[in-house]
Amino acid sequence: ANAISPKHTPFMHNLANCLVHHGETDKAESLYRDIIEIWPDSSQAHWALATSKKSKDTSHIEEMGKYIAKNDNNPLAKSFYYYAMGKEHEDQQNWSEAFEAFQNGAKAKRSIEPFDEQLEIATFDYLAENFTESWLNDGAIGCRNDAPIFVLGQPRTGTTLIERIITSHSDVHSAGELQQFRLAIRRLGNTKSSKRFSPEMFDSAKMLDPEILGKMYMQTTGKMSGDSPRFVDKLPQNYLMLPLILKALPKAKVVHLVRDPMDACFASYKQLFADAYPHSYDQQEMARHHVRYLKLMQVWRDRFPGRFFDISYEETVRDVEPHARALIDYLGLPWQDDCLNFHQQNSAVSTASAVQVRQPAHTKSIGRWLKYEQQLQPMLETLQQHDIYQ
Repeated sequence: ANAISPKHTPFMHNLANCLVHHGETDKAESLYRDIIEIWPDSSQAHWALATSKKSKDTSHIEEMGKYIAKNDNNPLAKSFYYYAMGKEHEDQQNWSEAFEAFQNGAKAKRSIEPFDEQLEIATFDYLAENFTESWLNDGAIGCRNDAPIFVLGQPRTGTTLIERIITSHSDVHSAGELQQFRLAIRRLGNTKSSKRFSPEMFDSAKMLDPEILGKMYMQTTGKMSGDSPRFVDKLPQNYLMLPLILKALPKAKVVHLVRDPMDACFASYKQLFADAYPHSYDQQEMARHHVRYLKLMQVWRDRFPGRFFDISYEETVRDVEPHARALIDYLGLPWQDDCLNFHQQNSAVSTASAVQVRQPAHTKSIGRWLKYEQQLQPMLETLQQHDIYQ
């Protein structure tokens, strides 16, 4: 499409995004700059340019600053500009300027991305009350296919890193962040609610035949799961559906990422998402969500011992090999040294970590929130109030 219409900016942007996903960031950067030359006030191109490379000076920040006032009535454009400016300030270790930009970006995004916290509370409560050990072990038999590997948890906690380690193995294909399990629940349960997750959805899911659910998931992932014996579904939010996954696909493996709560919360807060994670645009809402998530995962851990594998982001990046070996062993795969060279993979990465995972593991993100400790007091205090952070 871009070859046919070489100056059509939507096609150019799609091509540039594909280049980033495949690790060709230099070519992508050139295309983003071409888009900006054609359309100087392309907020999304400016944001994509900022996230595809490391900033070395303030020239692009100053350029973007000129367009903020022009987009006063366009909060989406403002959010793109502010998050881009925050990222480039952070590249240059201008911590206070970076935080101000992230905060402004979050405020702009929140104005058009509401968060129904009461619905989330009701959904988490329903899950904890209804998906019990006796429900899981009621005698119903799910789909016995052992191909799926679920990597789940919170976004920006190392899920892509762990997926890359796993999919560096010759027997495993990266299927990406798949919506198919949730969509199978909605379809089979005839869910009417327009909300992504709700008590209504899980109430109907509780009564589904697990074998039919598992088979529908396998059928609908067929085109994405590749030709390898195993595949990874890396949708972080699958943790909400963990009991259903265990029942529908009892031979599937589940890997759960664990990361420092403040680093995890701040990593989401400073990330501009498309249409997911609406809780991430307010410090206290982000922290309260994280509390609910941690408590729910502990419920699953207590009820379903040994059914999923916790892996620490911090411990893994500090010493990759022993944790990679333990991970591969849990998955029942023979060890391959390629699993240590995950950053050399040439397969596509379509998440916010597309640039980072092309690099070897590093510890630079551990404790990053401390650079903003003063500004992040509302987040920290909320976690402390729930005995999550001391």
